[in-house]
Amino acid sequence: MNSRLDREQFKQDVRDVNHMGRRAGLSGLAWLGIFILVVALIGGVIWGVKVAVSDVEGQGDATRQTNSAANRLQAQAKYAQLHEGIKAADANLDTFADTYRLSATEKNLTDLTGAQAICRKDVAEYNAMATNVLTAKWIPAELPSRVGDDQATDCKPSTPLTPSK
Repeated sequence: MNSRLDREQFKQDVRDVNHMGRRAGLSGLAWLGIFILVVALIGGVIWGVKVAVSDVEGQGDATRQTNSAANRLQAQAKYAQLHEGIKAADANLDTFADTYRLSATEKNLTDLTGAQAICRKDVAEYNAMATNVLTAKWIPAELPSRVGDDQATDCKPSTPLTPSK
């Protein structure tokens, strides 16, 4: 019988503890709300720190990409390729202009105009690269920082265009 009383007393003690816990503590739903609030607050703080350092991080990433060996080699090769292409296209304009001077046909004028357009496109690409943050500092020393201002790269025939009749 003593054992039965002990068991009844134990059950009563458990009920009393549960009752006190419910009265003094928070319910499971309240704890869940607090947990969600804390997780959201931590997420917000992390996001805010990322936003605060994003400018510095972006500048660092740009510097790393600019100074990478692959970027440097690619930029220098592209500058050399464009510069030689511009010089060749500009020289070809004299041939097209001579052809037009000999025979001022619509086709010869179209050929000359098309060759000038290609030359100007390459000049624009070279000059755009020369101002691009990733490629501007990698212009090879022997090449100009800008093209299109001298006779070898101005995309115009060497002599004025006046057709013969």
